[in-house]
Amino acid sequence: MGKNPEISLIDLKTVDGFERGYLKLAPIVYGIVFSRLKDAKLSEDIVQEIFQSTWEKRHHIDTSIPLENYFMRLAKYKIIDVFRKWETQKKVAEQIQSKLQREESHEEILISKQQWAKVLKIFSFLPKQTREIFWMSRKQGMTNRQIAESLSLSEIS
Repeated sequence: MGKNPEISLIDLKTVDGFERGYLKLAPIVYGIVFSRLKDAKLSEDIVQEIFQSTWEKRHHIDTSIPLENYFMRLAKYKIIDVFRKWETQKKVAEQIQSKLQREESHEEILISKQQWAKVLKIFSFLPKQTREIFWMSRKQGMTNRQIAESLSLSEIS
């Protein structure tokens, strides 16, 4: 066998021409895709998608476009699609994370309310003056000195 003749998009319409085109261009397309995505498996999948799509559309391809340009353009568009998909996934993940954080905050508030309910239940068993001191301290935010002055007690009490 002699020199491997150039392959054109017209050649891709036959099984033999498509195989030769695949063998020549798949490694080049893979290199371009991998250089951008840095993911071997994903790059292989994209190369397969590009060539599968080309085979399925082989009778409708504009054969005036140079073969390499055609495949480089397909690779470029697939890479853009992947980046869009990644960006969408990132936004969805951020939204989920934000929602989980809000739910945790709501859950913390609910737990806090439940704990407060327990405190109030115990609170009802305290003597009246102790309840007043507790209420002034926790709910009204008064200092020990303010409470003592308000109830005419010593600060130590």
